[in-house]
Amino acid sequence: MKLGLEKYFSPQKINIQIESMKSRLFHEGNLLESATRVLGARNYIYDKEADLTLLFRVVKDRVMVSLDTSGEHLHFRGYRKHQGEAPIRENLASLILQLSALNTVENQMIFDPYCGSGTFFFEAQICGFPNFNRGYSFQKFKNTPALFKSESWKKNYRWINSVQRNQFFGLEKNSDTFKKIALNNQIFNAVFCPVQIEALQVDSEKYDLHQIEKQAEGKKISLITNPPYGERSAAGEVVKNIERFESLKNLSKIVVIHPENWTFRFKKLKLSQAVPFSNQGLKTQVSVFEV
Repeated sequence: MKLGLEKYFSPQKINIQIESMKSRLFHEGNLLESATRVLGARNYIYDKEADLTLLFRVVKDRVMVSLDTSGEHLHFRGYRKHQGEAPIRENLASLILQLSALNTVENQMIFDPYCGSGTFFFEAQICGFPNFNRGYSFQKFKNTPALFKSESWKKNYRWINSVQRNQFFGLEKNSDTFKKIALNNQIFNAVFCPVQIEALQVDSEKYDLHQIEKQAEGKKISLITNPPYGERSAAGEVVKNIERFESLKNLSKIVVIHPENWTFRFKKLKLSQAVPFSNQGLKTQVSVFEV
């Protein structure tokens, strides 16, 4: 089979990635050597640092060849240059917001008692927002549509999606992490659109619930959080703290990421969704509790 690479980019330095699973051709080093030799004969020179990547996936003796159109991983939005300990990936935060129906422009307060560097707030603001302010590998292809090179097109999307309707309120105990919310906010404002986040450096376990209600000014409150867990936290204290937020007036739901062995005992809220997933090797799940 002949690969029509010239259709997409001229002979140049390219990165080559090999993956092999359940195949007789399993030695990835030998496969890389063969691919490098064949492509080199066509003046495509292997370079691990090249901007463009060609991928070979060998599964059960069948080979799939593909071009990397993204470049940097898609969960990098471009605004989170500063992050706290064990942050949630941006695209995972966006998915959880969608699963819990918090990716809307409804006038509500989204509250995070363990807000970290503010990822849930930023992702709630840009749900459905196209990210044209970062680079993608496909933009270097020969046949990239001119539409993707239009600055005016990006401005139109910015204008349509820039209105903030949700109120964002967060609490963060760690002083270093708390400072990163403001730093990321500055970048977000430049890359996407202005967003106002109200955050306090305070231990959420000691924060008065009435102050949260006062902050909401009568609006519906939706709690979403990725609390500390694992060795760095006393699980019982975190669970107890999240349970106490059930007493908030106008609370509509609690959405929490947690290890599978955590159990929440709410009095009124009922579990509506439980989605298990692996978070960096740890068995966790997203639980959605609603009135």
